[in-house]
Amino acid sequence: MIRNFTLFACSWMACCLLLLVPAQAQVILSIDGDDADGTPNPPVAYTFTFDDLGVPGAVTTSGTDLTLDVTDSDAINGVFGGLGFGIGPALEFDSATHRIAIDLTVFADNVGDEIAIILQDQDGIDLSTFLPKVEQHQYFFGTLSTVTPGVPFTLTQDIVPPDFTFQPSAAAGGFDPGVSPGDGIVNFDAVGALDQLQIQAPFGSVGDLHITIHDLRIEVIPVPEPATLGLIACSTVGLLMTRRRNRLC
Repeated sequence: MIRNFTLFACSWMACCLLLLVPAQAQVILSIDGDDADGTPNPPVAYTFTFDDLGVPGAVTTSGTDLTLDVTDSDAINGVFGGLGFGIGPALEFDSATHRIAIDLTVFADNVGDEIAIILQDQDGIDLSTFLPKVEQHQYFFGTLSTVTPGVPFTLTQDIVPPDFTFQPSAAAGGFDPGVSPGDGIVNFDAVGALDQLQIQAPFGSVGDLHITIHDLRIEVIPVPEPATLGLIACSTVGLLMTRRRNRLC
């Protein structure tokens, strides 16, 4: 009886260990060119830069790596700036089941602690102005100054909820007269779609930012496979039944 119980216990532990191996995430957009649909999106395809990331030498590319070496070049707004990728055609996906993932390495001289990822959500056309309705959902990735320099690592954040939502429309107090305010909701599916992605040194950041981004992607949030959960459930039931039988004996 003890032997049977031990076999069931080992089986149960082995199945539980399967959960420690993350499921492979399905990638739907990747700036290193490895999109699930085969669409190339290499880092050299970014379409604009602004403020401190627009200074020559602040952004360099090597293969599929994107290096940011950003300082406060104008002594205004701290270390602040960004670069953007236009996404066309606009990408639709279920916001609740996807996340942002960033593979990066921090340089030894990095002082900056945070980067922001901006996902622009286009909600169709404003029929009163015939301008696109957009808002920008912002996601902040911190603690960069505390990681080990030179060692690649990955940061992830779910797309719902965002850390902040910004209306770029001039009609809503923003900077862009060419768009109308969006609905303010994270809905990259039936109502909205992702038409622009930005990497930013957030407004007011303190300390020079020096990192290499190996990949930035939108991917499905991994979940344990049903077969794995089924194995654990069956093994747990077997373990409990064996323990009960041992007590009766």
